[in-house]
Amino acid sequence: MRVKKRSLGIFVLVCFTVYLVMCLWAYTTVENRLASLQLVQHNTHNAQAWGFGFFRERCQSRHVAKHGHSVKQGKIGGKTEVELFNPGEHTCSVEDAARKHRVDIQMEKEWDAIQTGYPQYVYTVSGWMQVIEIQSYTVKGTDRPLQVIIVPHSHQDPGWLSTFESYYSSYTQQTLSTAVGKLMEHPHWKFMWAEVSFLARWWKDAGATEKEYFKTLVKSGQIEIVTGGWVVSDEASVHYQAMLDQLIEGHQWLQQVLGTVPQSAWSIDQFGYSPTMPYMMKRSGLKNVVIQRVNYAVKRHLASSKDLEFYWRQAWDAQGSTDILCHMMPFLSYNIPSSCGPDPFICCKFDFSRKKCTWGQSKVPIVKISDENIASLSWQLWEQFQKKAQIYRSNVLLVPHGDDFRYSGGDEWDDQLGNLEKLMTYMNQSKDMHVVVKFGTVSDYFKALEKDKQYISNDFPSFSGDFFPYNDRDDQFWTGYFTSRPLFKHIARILQSRLRLAEIVYSLSLVRALRSNSYLFSLLKTKYEHLVSGRQALALFEHHDAITGTSRRAVVENYASIIHSALKDINALLATLITSLIVTPASSFSEDSLMVLTEESSLADAPPRNIRINLQFKTVLVLTNSLTVHRNDVVSVIVSNPNVEVVESDSGKTVLYQVNPVYSRKHDWETGQYEILFEVNIAPLSLKTYHLVPITKQPWYVLSKVLMVNKVVTDLSNLFNISTAEPDRTEIAISNQYLLASFSTCTGLLHHIQRKVDESSFNVKIKFVTYGTGSWKNPYRDKSGAYVFLPDGPAKDTSLMYPSVFVVSGPVSSSVYTKLQGVVQKVTLHNIAGPLGSALIVNNDVNIGTGGDSWNNKELVMRLETDVNNHDNTFCVDLNGFQMHRKKTRSKLPIQGNFHPLTTATFLEDDSRPFRLTLLTSEAHGMASLNVGWLEVVLDRRLMQDDWRGLSEGVTDNRPTPSQFMIVLERMQSPTANTKSAACFLSSMSTQLSQYLNNPILSLVAPTTSVNRFLPHRLLLTSPLPCALNLLNLRSFQPNNIMSATALLIVHHAGLDCRFPELSLVKELCKTMSKLNLNMFTDVRVSAAVEMNLSGVQKKRTASLNEEIVPPMEIQTYKVTLR
Repeated sequence: MRVKKRSLGIFVLVCFTVYLVMCLWAYTTVENRLASLQLVQHNTHNAQAWGFGFFRERCQSRHVAKHGHSVKQGKIGGKTEVELFNPGEHTCSVEDAARKHRVDIQMEKEWDAIQTGYPQYVYTVSGWMQVIEIQSYTVKGTDRPLQVIIVPHSHQDPGWLSTFESYYSSYTQQTLSTAVGKLMEHPHWKFMWAEVSFLARWWKDAGATEKEYFKTLVKSGQIEIVTGGWVVSDEASVHYQAMLDQLIEGHQWLQQVLGTVPQSAWSIDQFGYSPTMPYMMKRSGLKNVVIQRVNYAVKRHLASSKDLEFYWRQAWDAQGSTDILCHMMPFLSYNIPSSCGPDPFICCKFDFSRKKCTWGQSKVPIVKISDENIASLSWQLWEQFQKKAQIYRSNVLLVPHGDDFRYSGGDEWDDQLGNLEKLMTYMNQSKDMHVVVKFGTVSDYFKALEKDKQYISNDFPSFSGDFFPYNDRDDQFWTGYFTSRPLFKHIARILQSRLRLAEIVYSLSLVRALRSNSYLFSLLKTKYEHLVSGRQALALFEHHDAITGTSRRAVVENYASIIHSALKDINALLATLITSLIVTPASSFSEDSLMVLTEESSLADAPPRNIRINLQFKTVLVLTNSLTVHRNDVVSVIVSNPNVEVVESDSGKTVLYQVNPVYSRKHDWETGQYEILFEVNIAPLSLKTYHLVPITKQPWYVLSKVLMVNKVVTDLSNLFNISTAEPDRTEIAISNQYLLASFSTCTGLLHHIQRKVDESSFNVKIKFVTYGTGSWKNPYRDKSGAYVFLPDGPAKDTSLMYPSVFVVSGPVSSSVYTKLQGVVQKVTLHNIAGPLGSALIVNNDVNIGTGGDSWNNKELVMRLETDVNNHDNTFCVDLNGFQMHRKKTRSKLPIQGNFHPLTTATFLEDDSRPFRLTLLTSEAHGMASLNVGWLEVVLDRRLMQDDWRGLSEGVTDNRPTPSQFMIVLERMQSPTANTKSAACFLSSMSTQLSQYLNNPILSLVAPTTSVNRFLPHRLLLTSPLPCALNLLNLRSFQPNNIMSATALLIVHHAGLDCRFPELSLVKELCKTMSKLNLNMFTDVRVSAAVEMNLSGVQKKRTASLNEEIVPPMEIQTYKVTLR
């Protein structure tokens, strides 16, 4: 009996011991995961008892922790192992090409020699002066005639002071209709047109005869379609995907409707120029380009050496394959007074549709050509031609003749071209003038130039670089529009991402529906118009007075309505497409039971917001990864019930998740709403299903902890573990396995980052500063407006002392919320493996439209002050997200002259340590690096006045605007000696993170009434594409009833900086670059492929289906047949 009792006792003891060990193991596992956040919280003194005098003493005390430049030398390793990744020699070869890049003129280096002075103490009525003066000239035409090509043109903005439709009905319709009649009547007259959006609109209203005449005029060359984009796109704030989409939309329309392909480009009104657009032009078959709005000092400099015509080459091109011939107009504007020669007072006499000519302080009456005045006027015009010809190398002269919305009536055609015709006849018949003057188009000019090149001893120079920022006079740099109306820059990027996903999924779904689902195929045919409207809405918004924020307020609202309507259509299309792909069986799909996006766009002038999911029963959530690589990410949904767990449908296992309180855009804590954060791992280009399952009670470890600093709030749910920081606390910190970020309790802002992987430390201080406005360099005392940035001096620090700070932390992520004047900032670290865990995520919720007059004539800026030692003040900034150029902050330029457009990324490199700090963004901004180690980004601008560029109103329609950034610190594995080329490249990790920012995971939830069953996942790609290769689009053509679909498959091979090989434990997620297999899709076969020019309108060659090579930096377009 004793033996049995002893055995039973031993058994009980062993069981208890095993149970205790298991419990301790489970407890330790959870605690270790939470401890990895490194968030030290103390629940001590109540914050209300803290004295502000103590705070001031604490914040000013030298006792505040200061961090040095500590770097652990030797191998990368430290506390956390990091995988190193080589994307392949093919991808890395672009760095070598950039170092071998040679041109005659490299713009950034050329700035060292450019004189920036502007005439002082001489002021015209308008304020503008012609800075290129040509006092004397040598007559051209003695050996061969001076050929003068006069190009009639009408620049038509698809929205600026009036809306697109208003301009169309007031000007465009009459301009095009009158042009057809006049050109048919006068076979030697010519005309030029650029905006395909207006042309397509006119085509809908034109009669059959008018259309045939127009086609005849295009075919004969009397009308030339130049550039051929849907709009004349901005080149600063536009992402390259949208820039290319609008070019494709225009070229496809021209080919399908008119059977024409543009040969030359006409870019006369953008406010500065990026090399990205010339690259796209060249690869789309265009041979030449004309530009106009370039900094007056640059024009003057190039004119002095007759370098206003050049071969524009990409900075990463060592061979010259991207060269495109560029003609730069030399004078102030593209209008008639600035076109015939250097003297506007003379040239304005030849604008025959004006009643009088005003320039400077003089007014000159316009006269028609008569026998009495033709000789005098001809010689005046001849002299202007000769003077203008002095600053070009050839004996061929381009003379545009037009302006905004010109030639809208028959009288103007007769006045302008009729009088010019008389002058031409006189001059051509004069034996003393030695000129041949005729009407022509841009292509006529370049053809004549090509023939005249044989007489030029020195060929045109090669050039690389960009023409930002633009400045038309004195200190008035057009750098304000890089940021103006930031909300719509943000929404346009959302539409761009959604449209890309819809295009890809539509093309693949169409093929599947063709094979087996006639109901779905019929539905998708009707939905094709949603794609078209989305393309054209986004394309319209890329116009250089739309995305720039430089239209009148009513026009901005019209643009907002157009892109909002398109976004709603694309969201609805995505709901249809994704539901049809994920329901099972496929035959059960019905439009009556579609999934719903978890983010809605309810207002045109407000950012999208997350919907609240009302949880009573198990709810299906479908996530879509639109990238072509594996993706580790964190997803957020808002729910009504905090007692819910997240279950992966594939495995049936509960995933790691976290329950947070919700901080609203009203800057308080929401009641009845909870944020569920959970970690996901999604295959490339795929859908994955999760379940939100109500439970009785949450485990304690998934409920976030909330630390309150400087303020106590009582409206937080007691569901969470709430504590307050002790009053002598000088900093708070959040961390994950890669980074530790420290924040000052005085300012609530970031001030230090440590990389755990090598124990290197960096001072990275975020500040919020504001610029005022007002130039004191001229008697007009001009101020900033929609276009121009004119600060009244250095920025002023607006950081609050002791702001409200909340730290919300849990097993998935930790965030610091700081409430400041005009902005609430949220800084987050995700406790996740992969690129996302290596980035500090910064969200700003900006609102400077309220608060009385305090924000009037202020520009709000987020500044990073770091100890990254870029001692020569060089930095790199992207151009349209396509490429990066190295820039230098120059003391000879004012503050505003050192700002640049930021579309996706900028970085600083340390000259004494092998590190790089990269700042990524999800929308366009203006940026600068005004001091060593600084990066600053303009978040919003509120200007109370016009800046004299024609808008006649300020920018006062500020709305609450979100913006998102990532801060990435990377170590260089193999530093190279002083080989800073003009081109820069992101690392593989930063490239992926930028893709994360610009293509977020799309979440959809099944309605509670749905009876559908859902697949656990749907793979659309057979295997990941290399990390350096980006599937830009799979753009479907109009569907038909045959058993195949046709689409444009567009891929981009990004150039990477291979000196930064860290991929933070995701080596297995990145595939080395190799040959491209066009048969990349699951269940959809590419049966035929033809490589096309970039815009998809000209065949280049038959493509291999599985061994295509895409060189680094290049974008290639394939017309594919899908079955």
